[in-house]
Amino acid sequence: MIRGFSVDDGTVLFGLLAEGSGDILLKTDGRGFIVEASPSLEQLNIRLSEYLVAPHIADLAKDSHTRKLRAHSDEALRDAVAFGQFEFPARECGQEPFTERWFSLTLRPIAGADGETDGAIAIMRAIERRHALEDELLAASMTDPLTGLANRQAFNALLSPYLDSGAEGSIILFGIDRFRAINLRYGQTRADEVLWAFAQFLRAVLGENAIISRMEGERFAVILPDCDPATSLEIAQEAVTTFGELSKDSGCEQLPVTASAGVSAIQECHDTILRDAEFSLTLAQAGGGGRADLGGEVPILIDRRRIA
Repeated sequence: MIRGFSVDDGTVLFGLLAEGSGDILLKTDGRGFIVEASPSLEQLNIRLSEYLVAPHIADLAKDSHTRKLRAHSDEALRDAVAFGQFEFPARECGQEPFTERWFSLTLRPIAGADGETDGAIAIMRAIERRHALEDELLAASMTDPLTGLANRQAFNALLSPYLDSGAEGSIILFGIDRFRAINLRYGQTRADEVLWAFAQFLRAVLGENAIISRMEGERFAVILPDCDPATSLEIAQEAVTTFGELSKDSGCEQLPVTASAGVSAIQECHDTILRDAEFSLTLAQAGGGGRADLGGEVPILIDRRRIA
């Protein structure tokens, strides 16, 4: 008991905690079945009075975490040791609409008169706000702030499953032609507007199946799952042609903007794919821009020069 508090004081304090917060207080028997719970358990649409057989504490978790939570509680009750916190998403219990809620469980075994573990006291503390913040921070770290597209880090993460599974597909690397000249002549603000507009254009013309990322500067990478390089080349050529026509039709003769594209098959590793796509893009821009190219693998001579 807390120093200065009697047993009765502790009971009242326990009641205040149970009624005055969003935390869920539980008492289980020696097998982990819930025998008592604070009224806040009803926020999960669970009422013990409606159960003929008391639910196990593991039944509060979604199926993806039920087994782990049961193992956690069984170990704590068996060894009579207070383990660290266990985080899990709560099970959906008939709530419409259901918003996934995460809880952190702290479980402390209690001993009976014979000294054996008689059950446990547990507290479930809602942590969905923390999880939401973590998700927001993760999303921010994987998003290009100017265009709202995935960034290079996200691109690498999104490409990895295709490399691991050996799935077929292609990469298109787009680049805005003479972008440095645009930046120098019209300034950073206008250049940013061009980048934003091109990002929206790619979203509109490439469709939902395309995975679009801004790599750096004026480079944009697109993953086309299950699309062979020849078909991807046609898609890339149509995109850069359409973009050039739209730029002319916009009446911005003083700021003619075109784009080029390089295509590479999904193969081997991130570096190889991007290297070949960059080589194809360089060929396209060297040919005057406003076009797409499928240059194939980088010649060994170029590789050696880069290494040197």
